[in-house]
Formats: sequence, C-alpha cells, structure tokens
Amino acid sequence: MKNNLKKITCSALLLSTLLLSSCAGDGYSTFAVTGPYMTGKTAKNVYNAYLSEAPTTLNPTLSQNAQNVSHIANLLSTLVFNDNYGILRRSLAKTAERSSDYKRFTFEIRDDVPWVTHDGKIYEVKGQKQYVKAEDFVETAKIVLNSKNSSEIYYMYTLFVNNAWEYYCYTIMADFIAQSKPGYKELKGDYSAQAAKLTEMVKEYSGHEPDEPITADDITKIAKFERVGVKVEDGKLVYTLRQSAQFFPTMLTYTPYMPTNATFYKAAGEAKGYGTQKEKMLYCGPFLISEFTSNSVKYTKNPLYFDKDSVHIDKVNYTVVDASTSYKDMREAFDREDVDGFALNVKDETGWNMYIKGEDGTGTIQNPASDLVNSRELDDVDYTYHFNLNINRSTEKPSYQNATYWDNELKGQFTTDEEKVACIENTNKALKIKEVRKLILDAVDFNVYNDQFTVEDKNQYQMNTFTPRGYVYDEYGKDYIEYYYEAYANHKGLEGGAEEAKALVGPQQISGVNFLEETAENAEFLAKYPWLSLKKLREDAISAVTQTFDDGSKLSLPVIVDYMGVGGVSTDNLLNEQMLVQSWNERANACTINANRVSDDLPLCSTAYPGTPEGHYPYFEMVHDKITSASTWSNASQNGYYTIGSFGWIGDYADPLTYVHCYYTNGEMSKMSGNTTTFDSYSLVDGVLTKAPDHMFKEYNKMVDDASEINTSNHERYEAFAECEYKLLNEMYIIKPTHMTSQGWAASVSRACGYENPTAHYGLADHSLVGIWILVDVPTGAERKAARDHQTELKEAALTAVGNNTIEPIYN
Repeated sequence: MKNNLKKITCSALLLSTLLLSSCAGDGYSTFAVTGPYMTGKTAKNVYNAYLSEAPTTLNPTLSQNAQNVSHIANLLSTLVFNDNYGILRRSLAKTAERSSDYKRFTFEIRDDVPWVTHDGKIYEVKGQKQYVKAEDFVETAKIVLNSKNSSEIYYMYTLFVNNAWEYYCYTIMADFIAQSKPGYKELKGDYSAQAAKLTEMVKEYSGHEPDEPITADDITKIAKFERVGVKVEDGKLVYTLRQSAQFFPTMLTYTPYMPTNATFYKAAGEAKGYGTQKEKMLYCGPFLISEFTSNSVKYTKNPLYFDKDSVHIDKVNYTVVDASTSYKDMREAFDREDVDGFALNVKDETGWNMYIKGEDGTGTIQNPASDLVNSRELDDVDYTYHFNLNINRSTEKPSYQNATYWDNELKGQFTTDEEKVACIENTNKALKIKEVRKLILDAVDFNVYNDQFTVEDKNQYQMNTFTPRGYVYDEYGKDYIEYYYEAYANHKGLEGGAEEAKALVGPQQISGVNFLEETAENAEFLAKYPWLSLKKLREDAISAVTQTFDDGSKLSLPVIVDYMGVGGVSTDNLLNEQMLVQSWNERANACTINANRVSDDLPLCSTAYPGTPEGHYPYFEMVHDKITSASTWSNASQNGYYTIGSFGWIGDYADPLTYVHCYYTNGEMSKMSGNTTTFDSYSLVDGVLTKAPDHMFKEYNKMVDDASEINTSNHERYEAFAECEYKLLNEMYIIKPTHMTSQGWAASVSRACGYENPTAHYGLADHSLVGIWILVDVPTGAERKAARDHQTELKEAALTAVGNNTIEPIYN
C-alpha cells in the first residue's frame, strides 16, 4: 500500500499534485552539504511545500491512504527501514533473528528511543520517562486487529500472522453478542458454542480453516490476545507466521507494524482521537507535528530522534492548495522566488518555451535549453492506476444520493429512490455476466484516454500489468513481470513467446489492449490477434444482456454504467472524461447516443427497442458522475459508490501477493470492487447464457492461496502468481491497468536533492524526508546527472556487498 500506501489515490488528483517546493519566506539558516552528492554546496534548513490535500488522520493503525501515510512516515519509526540503496537496515530493532523456515522473526528493541510529545519533551507516565519497547508493537497489533476500530490495514496481519484472523473474527463475534444480534445473543457465556461459531466465522471471512483448532478452553485466551503470533518473549518482540515468508521483514516498513504507546493511545481517545491533533500524537520518528489543520501541516525536527544527524531539515511547512493551481502558477511563484521548484509541462507554454525550447526553439525535453532543468528518463515503480468495477454496488441511499447523472444524462428517467435502486440492482446483475464486465473494461479507447497526458508521447505512461516491472526479482535475478509475459504468451499461443507478449502488453504499449473494429485497415492485425476484435466483444455482451437468466428474469435495457470520474473536482480532466464516456458509448453500441459524437461514421442510436432492421438500440449507456466536492468524491470512491472508477495501488511488501491479493475475496480493494461475499457468475457457453457451477471468485481465490503456499522457490512462486495475474486481467475482468506516471521523460527545476534519502518499491521509504538536502542555489542538470551516475555506482557496490539480497543484512 503505499495501498493504501495505500496508496489508494485518485488518478487525476495525483497527476495534478504539485511538486514539493521550498519557499524562502520564513527565513532560514544555511550550512555546507556533506556526503557524496553536491558536496560543499550551501543548503538551508527550511522546507516549505505544497500539498494537494491535507491528511485526515495521523493514526498509523487506521489508514492506508497515501495522503496520510506520507506524513506518518516522518513522525514514527519502524523496526527496520530501507537505506538509500533500498537495502533493509535495522531501525528501532537493535538485533534481528529469523528461524530457518522463515516462520518466526525475533527483534530486540533499542533502549534509547524515547516517546516524544509534540513540544519536544519525553512523554512520562507517573514520573517515568517512556521509551519505545517491545510491548508497543503488540499494542499496535491489538488495535489493528480489533474490528471495532475499522482499520483499513488489518489484512497486513491476517494474511501472515498466526491466529490473526481468529482474533479479528472474535472481536466481531464479541461485539455482536454484546448487541444481542440474532444468531449471537444465545452465545453469551457458552464458550463451546462460541468456539464453534468462531470457527465458522474464520472460514467465512478468511476462506480457509483456522490456523489452529478452536475449543471452548481457548476462548478466554483468544479474548486476551494470547493466541495471536505477536508476543513479547524474554523482553524481545516475536512474530510467528501462519506460513513461511522470507519477505516478511519488508512488511515491517509499513504503518501497521509501527509501535503504539498504550497509555497515551487511551488518553488521546483511542481510535477516534489518536492522531487527530498534534497534541494527540506521540512521536519516535525524525519529525514532530507543530501544526495540523485542513489548510496547513507543519513539522519540526525531533531533537531526540536517534538518527538526527541524517535529518538536514529543521522545519517543514506544507500548505494545502486547490486543484486550480496550475503549472503556470508554480513557475511564476518560482520566478518570484516564493518557491524552490516546479514541474515543466507543455500546458504552461511560456515556461515550456523558456526552459525547454529556448529562444531558437530547438530545445527538447531530452536536451533542454536551460541548464537549470533536471531532465531525466524515468523508469521507476509507482502507483499502478487502473479501472476497477464494483460488481455489487450498495443500494443504500448514500451510495446514489450525491450522483450527478440522475439530473444530467438520465434526467427524468429515474426520479424516485425506488427507481434509482432498481437501476443499480439491474447493473449489479448485469455485472455478474463475464461478457458484460469484459465489454465495460475493454471498450475503453486508450487513444482517447491517453489524450489527458500532455507529454510528447501520450502513451509513455501506459501500463498494462498490475504489478510493475522491476518490483521484485527471483533468486536468479529474473524480473517477476517476465513471468507474466510468459503466461500471457502461453495462454494466447504467441509464437514469439514472452518478447511478443511484451511488445503487446508491456509498458508504453497499447496495441495489445486497445480493441479494434473489423476494418480493412485492421484485418491483418486482427487475423493474428483475433481476441482484440471490438465487434466480437460487443456482440457477445449484447447477446448476453438480451437473454434470460436461469431464474426467468431479464435485464432492463440499456444497462446503466456509472463512471465516477474526477472531472468535477479537477476541471483539467473534465473534457477528457466527457470524450472518454462518449467514445465508450459509441464503441459499446456501434452507434452514438447523442449528436456530440466522437466518430462521424456511426449512426445515432434509436430510442426504440430493437426489432426494425434499421434500429440501433443502445444496449449500454455509460453516464458520467461529475462529483464536484473532493470530500464527497473521496467518500464515494472508498465505499464503492460507482460501477467503474479509477484508482492507484502500490505494493506494501516485496512479493507479488501484494498485488494479486487486492481483488481476492475480502482483499485490500474488496470494498471498492464489492468482492466481500460470494456471487453467482454467468457467461456465454455455446452462445447461451449459463450459470457457472461455482461462485465468481472461487477459482481465483484458490489460485492465489496455492501460489501463496509456495515458499521453497521464488521461481515457482512467481510463476504461480503470474498465472493469478493473468486470470485477474484476462479472464476475471474486474480491473484494467491504465497508467503509471513514473515512466518516460520528465523535467523540473528544483533545489531539493534526495539522493541520500531512503528508497524502496514498497513500504514508507519513498515518503521519508530523512537524508534530503534543500540547496540555496538550484543545481544544474549536468550536476544532477553526475549525482545520479555516482549514486548508481555506489548502489551497485552496496548491492554487491550484500550479495544482491536486500533483506538479509538486518540479521547481520
């Protein structure tokens, strides 16, 4: 999660987020840069920056949202953390040990890390100064696994820690008993009945048997958190896992494994209060919060941080700006010396001409005119943005009352709550049909979608796999994504194997995901890749929605597809989203619903039910939910109030499971996909709409479970996970990857230099401000390139020194 990390964040809002930029308005002190990069240059101690949105909580036990965890990363420390080469190092842990089977991990905690209040004082309880201890990590686990706290990240324990599901389900059962809910009221005081019920609940919620048998004698131990694999033994913290996981230490770099002081947590108001104000937060990381409002977030350096010499900033001032702030605004602020950095984009024509093209107009982003430009080709891991379907949208009033399309595209068609609910239920039923889900996702035209990106090559951000290239490598140095290409090639029968698959569905390619009409121009391509026929895609979906279900019911037509875009919040995206919706309606129906057509070759759709030879009926209608409030959008997105939405995800730990488990039943993104229970599934069999014998996700869930149990070889494990990812993207039709913005050429002008700050593809490292220098004078592009080249040399040497194993050094 960075899913949460997490890293669940809106695509357009992320794209419009302004680069962190320092201001000189508050005054600062200066000092010489030390270390291997920009040595001897003058740096300053204040970093003022812009945010696109303020954090909603600083409680590490609750949130997986990027807008929150990016701050938490700078306020609390973790047991282990990545260095500037991505190698795991001990942080709060003084020592680390593991069992040979990677199921037991033991940590001795440093005894010199104080709990610090927002005003820089050591927190005391009854006159005793408080230091981080092993019990603080157990406290975090208790909080996260208590269902009453509604943690978004409880899965980080239930996936791996022994008996974590057991405790989580117990807290649900105990709450239901206390509420005297039917089926639970009679369990009060009957431990045998509770054991039986708890066993049943673990199976239901987790999809597998309890990690250990549950008997009446165990209930008291379960209630006291004595059976969960998070314990303090001989003063050391011990994690016991339900199955081997060599990568488990990488999980410890994320928020649910940070410490919590139990006394302070209770005094701050527990889950509802902790982390909501600077005074209600306790710190053991590099910074303290000095201000926390909806418009401003400020840090001060923690004077008692155990590694304070690595922190080169004394004050951080974040100001929240609205979505109307443009590239031009940022560049002009830089010209006034109000900020220290800005991104270059062709939307700011004056800035582009000044810094990139130059006076003679010959400059390019690869060879810019100004020597102040930091121009580089990116090939980094970032959020994988993707469309996802909600196959079981709620029909409760909050799920539709704020939707804008009832009074726009559908005005007068659905006026009562009953009619709106019936519309949603109709769509939900249609989404149980595989061919419908496939059409919704695959009728998207990336030639239209990618028009939103104002870069030289609009396809440079294109992403067609969920897991990014370079995320993890097996024991032989093979990139996991190569396994996906092999799986794709095998399933599609590609003679060119993985290389041909990469040419179709690799990064920055659209040929393997953009479905085409059967025209003379496309005939040769479709003869080779027939599965990319838009006509076949459309005909199958139309055939399915016009047939009768096994219960004798039929769908109402057209099926309404609610696209929850961000155009109402970020107006830069509004036109593109409107064109995308119109394009989709034309491609899905082979006719245009209104005169504002994308293609002049298509007839207008008839409003009459099909039956006349000349009729073109719209079997599907995508409508555009243009929510204008950022808070309303956030609530709607996190609760799945849509048919199709777009979100970003980045991994929580160094294993492909962090991606493929997102859309597992009750997985990380299940609330957004509706995959929290079992569903009937339908598809065409020999042209007939047929109910599948098993529920929709049963086979996929089993594939993920089976792959997870492979622990003796990453080669075999990654091969199995690649099959899971292939099924998710090419057979389940729940998500469709769209883009990742850390690809291709980018240009900026900035004083911030982060060559020494922590880095990793997972966890919190990339959010840390430790190691960053803010220079007084902007370094040149040539100096930046020299620093990057030197960093590459040092990284190669560091990785060689640890045998390219970035985890094992914590045990040395």
